[in-house]
Amino acid sequence: MNDSILPPPRDDRADWLRESLQTVRATRRDASTREATWSWIRLGVFALAVIGFFAAHATPVLAFGSLAVGFVLFMIARGVHIRWFEQRRHLSALDKVLYETEQRLGGARIVTRSGARPPERAAAHADPSWSLSPQEEEDLDVFAEPLGVFGLLNRTSTGPGASRLATALRFPLLDADRLERCQTAVRALDTDPRLRIELLAAAVGLRGHDDALDTFTQTVRDATPLPPWATHPMLRVWTAVALIGTATWIALIPGHWLFAPLALALANLPILTALRGKLLERLRPWLGLDVVTQSLADLATTASTTLPTDGILGDMRDAFAGAARPPALPALARRIPLLFLGYSGMLHKAINLLTLWDVHVLAALEKSYLGHRDAILAAVDTAADLEVVLSFAAFAWEEPVVCYPTVERDGACIRMTRCRHPLIRPDVVVDNDLDLALPMRVWIITGSNMSGKSTYLRAVGSALLLAQAGGVATAEAMTFTPSALMTDLRIRDDLGKEESYFLAEVRQVRRILERAESGGPILGLIDEPFRGTNSEERLGAATAVIAALIERSGFFLVATHDRQVTDLADDVVVANRHFQETLEEDTMSFDYRIRTGPATIRNAIKVLEAEGYPPAIVERARRVVRELDDARP
Repeated sequence: MNDSILPPPRDDRADWLRESLQTVRATRRDASTREATWSWIRLGVFALAVIGFFAAHATPVLAFGSLAVGFVLFMIARGVHIRWFEQRRHLSALDKVLYETEQRLGGARIVTRSGARPPERAAAHADPSWSLSPQEEEDLDVFAEPLGVFGLLNRTSTGPGASRLATALRFPLLDADRLERCQTAVRALDTDPRLRIELLAAAVGLRGHDDALDTFTQTVRDATPLPPWATHPMLRVWTAVALIGTATWIALIPGHWLFAPLALALANLPILTALRGKLLERLRPWLGLDVVTQSLADLATTASTTLPTDGILGDMRDAFAGAARPPALPALARRIPLLFLGYSGMLHKAINLLTLWDVHVLAALEKSYLGHRDAILAAVDTAADLEVVLSFAAFAWEEPVVCYPTVERDGACIRMTRCRHPLIRPDVVVDNDLDLALPMRVWIITGSNMSGKSTYLRAVGSALLLAQAGGVATAEAMTFTPSALMTDLRIRDDLGKEESYFLAEVRQVRRILERAESGGPILGLIDEPFRGTNSEERLGAATAVIAALIERSGFFLVATHDRQVTDLADDVVVANRHFQETLEEDTMSFDYRIRTGPATIRNAIKVLEAEGYPPAIVERARRVVRELDDARP
């Protein structure tokens, strides 16, 4: 972007952000000073024009002449003031986006916008091939508060944008072509931080105006035209001729100048009376939409001139270009402030009677929102899609370790190198690898309490979810076959459904089995299967389910405390992996690294001892464990 105020990007992102903030804030201070100066000049010119008019009221020609000169000077001052106002507003938006980016740089676990699940909207653009269930959403903390995957990603400024981002997470893509197209779009905005920040800043003006944006969209969609005669060019000709005639009357017959305006008002009154209901009905929705319309025009103009010309972003550029042309959003943004309806009063009524102001303003508005309705609605819809790509791109640029995954087309695999959980701080997170490729399809993961099994499953699931949403994965490298992501990690009972903890888990595991039996690609993540029942039946059910998964298709990670389940491993289709701890005197430490083979250490009783349980209880627990071990064949 040659005209961007932001300095050229550098490898040192933190220094570049600081320099950018300093530049923007210094320029904003200057713009604020100039804006304030021209605001006073504008007010002063208006006051002098009014004073001049009343000072020369005895001489109508001189009075109206001074008023005309004052009006011209006022419009010039107003134009300069508006330019500095828009410049200062743009710089304030840049400041806000840069500050949010600086907060997140390096992967700080901060929600800069909102992590709450947004309301669902009709135009979701969802891929119907797969959707997360509430179980996966909860297991992977998609909409968790105060920090979830959605909140970490969310950089949207509008309700439709937030809803579209939520949809991208709830409906992971299974089509390789669409995934690669999405990745290309995200990468383009990831590698061009100036462009990304300018686009994010262009959307800032829409923040907090979701109701107005909905009203804008509904008004454009449902608008109907005025009667043809009300927008006919001859009506404008009549107004111009009548005003010139009135001014001439006043100049030539100064003693009776009041009769001319009265005659013009009486002539225009039938026109306003005929349109009164239609004018109010059509003008009222536009009151208060000036900010939203101007912000949409700014975003459309910026996007249509700066986005790449190919791929998904090229399609977006074309959609914005249709609305960024002067007859559409820019003209509409200029014309909405001309409405006087919201101020009413005698001044508005007098101006309306003499000039048919509301009729001409509405006719001008109609040229924009009726003549370019489809283009404007397409731009509003595209803005939500652009916010999704911007959110993924910002996340990719701000995170310390991410990759653009390779989509496997020829075989079936899910491989991750240095995969990390996106919700754990980078300074404490531990990364691990995953390597599932045919014929290897199942990992049975054992290990002590608190050793990292559950976190590992969630890290893998979150990385795959991010990848299939079309963005980057939180790993150093990743190759995967697009797969339906299904989890059984956090089961809760549901009294409203009369569903016990165990029954809820049984139903979720059955759902995973049914998907595996369908033959479609799947990654199933199961943590401690059937932990809601007694140990003997838990072991029997878990063993049977894992055996059934082995016989079906898909990839599965199963974490368990039952060492007997590890006997299913054959190191061809099924492999054992484990996490372990280090025991030193009365303390335990964990490195959270996944290792080959089954776990051989148990720590539950050690935890009791470390937490200060009475020695008699600890010793009795050990004795029971020894007896159970001796009783096993």
